[in-house]
Amino acid sequence: MNSARLKKVNSPIEYLLHLREFLQLIKEGNKDEAFEYTQKYLYSPPSEKDSNYSKEIAAKCEKQLSLAASCLVFVGNFESAPPSNQETMNGPNVWTDLSTEFLKAAESVYRIPVHSTLETAVKIGLCALKKSACFSEDEINLNPVRSSFECPVCNKDGKKIAKELPYSHHNFSYFFCRITGKKMDEKNRPLIL
Repeated sequence: MNSARLKKVNSPIEYLLHLREFLQLIKEGNKDEAFEYTQKYLYSPPSEKDSNYSKEIAAKCEKQLSLAASCLVFVGNFESAPPSNQETMNGPNVWTDLSTEFLKAAESVYRIPVHSTLETAVKIGLCALKKSACFSEDEINLNPVRSSFECPVCNKDGKKIAKELPYSHHNFSYFFCRITGKKMDEKNRPLIL
């Protein structure tokens, strides 16, 4: 059941886990068991001919398999293996790469969004309020009241989030008082422009 779901979302996690098991058998010195395991689970890596896998995933799996197969020569004497084989077995990124693939597969299979709904809503709100004045150094120095209280984009935390977002499109311009930071209109008229 899970195998079909993983193939449907184009995930090589099952194959990579079998490869890890194969490498563990080699590390323990079980050459016969490792060979049988290869014939049972690793006989054909995901290929680009299979419509479920991309060229990138197929190339990654083929490279991993060729390095793993070359590890069979060093069963029981792994310390004498070349660095590329040792990195395949015990490299610093082996488990982090595998955990990343697992998380990608889980997100795809169970349709977990990459970004939370709250994060998306906050970004939409900040995008609607973001203006070029929010990132102008002169504006911040002139009006510290507005930058810290009135405008969420000018706020230090809001600025971090809004940095990568597009600017909003405003059809109307508004004037703000430099002293109070409040919007000027017919009730709050400017004394000096």
